[in-house]
Amino acid sequence: MLPVPKDGGTFWTQYNDLRIRISYEIYDTHISVSASYYIWGDESLVGFCKHTNLRMALKGAIKGLLDEMEEWGMDIWVTTRPATNQKAKFIFFQPEEDLE
Repeated sequence: MLPVPKDGGTFWTQYNDLRIRISYEIYDTHISVSASYYIWGDESLVGFCKHTNLRMALKGAIKGLLDEMEEWGMDIWVTTRPATNQKAKFIFFQPEEDLE
């Protein structure tokens, strides 16, 4: 039988100009955390980590997400639009033939 979480939740955080959704579940023996960055609509990249310490699980999940973004060849530029001082975000992916 699979373990049942004792507690859990979801919250949003900001990391290097990225809005990341954090979901966590607390079990008797460990804490499981996923960090999701939504690209467009429901499309997202996700990093996971299990650890006995919540802070370490959170750091591991964000590192896993950043590794996943690097694996996909994803680059994000954030700049300010001069006319309105509004932030603009550009998401770039490497062409498929460059990925390995």
